[in-house]
Amino acid sequence: MKRPRKAALYALIVLLAAALVYLVLRLSPTASVDTAEVILPTPAAEADERPGGTAEAQSRVIAVTPETVQAAVGMLSRAGSYSRMIIAETFWTGGSAVRSINVSVSGERARLTISDSGGVKNVLISGETLWIWYSDSGKIYTGPAGGSAADEYQSLLTYEDLLQLDPKSITDAGYTDYNGESCIYAEYTSGELGYVSRFWVSVKSGLLMGSETRDGDRLVYRMDSSVPDISTPDESVFQPPEA
Repeated sequence: MKRPRKAALYALIVLLAAALVYLVLRLSPTASVDTAEVILPTPAAEADERPGGTAEAQSRVIAVTPETVQAAVGMLSRAGSYSRMIIAETFWTGGSAVRSINVSVSGERARLTISDSGGVKNVLISGETLWIWYSDSGKIYTGPAGGSAADEYQSLLTYEDLLQLDPKSITDAGYTDYNGESCIYAEYTSGELGYVSRFWVSVKSGLLMGSETRDGDRLVYRMDSSVPDISTPDESVFQPPEA
């Protein structure tokens, strides 16, 4: 009669030991913890080309939120070569101004043709050298090019602008289509006046496709881009002007 009791006692000890090991693993600070992943969506156009893939099916993997949008945009990379047209508008009480910017980029070289009410300005950036000249003048300015000169001359939001924001200022984010491109979208407030800015970045090319800034209900700035041609522009586009 003693042997069955001993067997039961051994079984109880084994169960208690297993339970203790389980609790240690669960409560240990080194135990693995599931974390939210940032999943970049596949552009709808590419999803349709995959066997059995549809835009609706691919949209289910979206995980872009105000908390993750900075990490998501930080994972994007711009196309190395492209051409596109940008329209930038500025609005104020009683008036507005519009600029059209023809952009060609190949590696570290960029050519911008900027047209507005003041005429046509040409900007060429090649490596560390900058050229500026106007179509109605024979004068040519040559000097050093800054690291973000191309973005500055286009008055574009840069990745650094977004990534340096206080995450608490980002009020909305997600994934949407904009001007024919699958884009990451974000909205944030900035400055003492509390302007609200929105932007759309292409998942395919990593380029800014659109942005706008509002003061309350009043639009103060808007930028729109054509769908980029990501082929390499012709070499003649990047030839420096003749003095």
